[in-house]
Amino acid sequence: LDTVNKDVVGQRAPTSSPGKHASRSTVGLMLNGRVVDHLLPGGPAYISRNINKNDTIWMVDGTDVTPDTIHDLLLGSDIPGTQLTVRVSSRVGLNNLFETTRDVVLTRMAAEEIADKVRMFELFTQLKERAAHQGKGTDVSTFNAMNPTARQTGSNRLSKDLDKKQIALVDEVIDLWDIMLNQDADRWNQMVNNVGLMQGESLNILVDLRDSVLKLKTQLAGEREASLQLLAEREAFFLAERHQHALVHRKALEEVKKGMEEEADQRH
Repeated sequence: LDTVNKDVVGQRAPTSSPGKHASRSTVGLMLNGRVVDHLLPGGPAYISRNINKNDTIWMVDGTDVTPDTIHDLLLGSDIPGTQLTVRVSSRVGLNNLFETTRDVVLTRMAAEEIADKVRMFELFTQLKERAAHQGKGTDVSTFNAMNPTARQTGSNRLSKDLDKKQIALVDEVIDLWDIMLNQDADRWNQMVNNVGLMQGESLNILVDLRDSVLKLKTQLAGEREASLQLLAEREAFFLAERHQHALVHRKALEEVKKGMEEEADQRH
């Protein structure tokens, strides 16, 4: 029963390659400044179920964060298994008029455990950062060669349009990727649940079997005791009957002997 009761799906789903990362740990968040842009399925933030997309992070372990410090504060000691407390807020209600704030405790996860997903997050983050800053160095003057007076204005507008399109494309890719990961997570969770159910059913069957064996042993012990008792009673009855027969036979012999002695006396 102890063997069956072990967690046979306790290990996380494997990734295809270990990958190489700048950090050893992760909390599974993709940020836009202090705003949660995406959550990595299977990561600590996702598993907590207390942090959502578009939430705002205000503090980490009691320290106020800024867009420049938030990554270092989340990384912290960069030791997998260590905990951190994140203060987040969400907009709720009609037209998001109300704001709720809460503290969420997360446990940093080893990046290698979800290596491929972390690497994809890094790539997506780099793409969005490049898209957000690309306009500053983009040369699109050739599109305005026929209108020199509008060159600067058109260049800025086109750069912003390109930035928005690239960011939208990256967001669309991330959304599709999230859907795929969520589907994989759902299948994995379903498998875990199914195995857990089978494990529970197997444990119940073994418990019933154990109880039946114990009941059978008790029944056999009772029957054996009854058989021994019956055998003892029969043996006692046989001994008593044999003793009675011996007494009758002895009495008969004594009567025969007495008769013979009386007959001998008469002859004399």
